[in-house]
Amino acid sequence: MPRKPQQAHRNVIHLRLDEGLRQRLQREADRHRFTLTNEIRVRLLDSFDRDIMRGLDNSILDMQTCWGRFSARFLRMDLGDQLADAVVKSEDPNRIRVLAQLIIKHRATEQLPNNLGGAS
Repeated sequence: MPRKPQQAHRNVIHLRLDEGLRQRLQREADRHRFTLTNEIRVRLLDSFDRDIMRGLDNSILDMQTCWGRFSARFLRMDLGDQLADAVVKSEDPNRIRVLAQLIIKHRATEQLPNNLGGAS
C-alpha cells in the first residue's frame, strides 16, 4: 500500500477578535480570494518578514553611520597632514588658518549625534 506524503502538523488555535477587525480581515480575504484562516496566516507570515527587513534596515543604517564617521575621520587626518606640511614649509598664513578652521569644523561635525560625518 503506497504511503501518503506526510503533511505538516497543523495546530488549531481559537482566536477572539472584535467584530470590526474580523470584518476587515474577511473583506481582505474576499478581495484576495482567500479563506479567512489563510488571510490571517499570510498576514502573520508577512509580519515576520517585515521584522526581518526592519532589522536589516537598522543594520544598513548603522553601517552607513560607521562608514560616514570613518570617512570624516580620514578627511580630518588628511587636513591635519596638509596643515602640518603648510606649517613646516612656512606657507601662506591664510592657507594655514583655513586648514585649521576646516579641521575644527569637521571635528565638530563628527561629534554631532546621528551625523554621517560627511564632508561639508
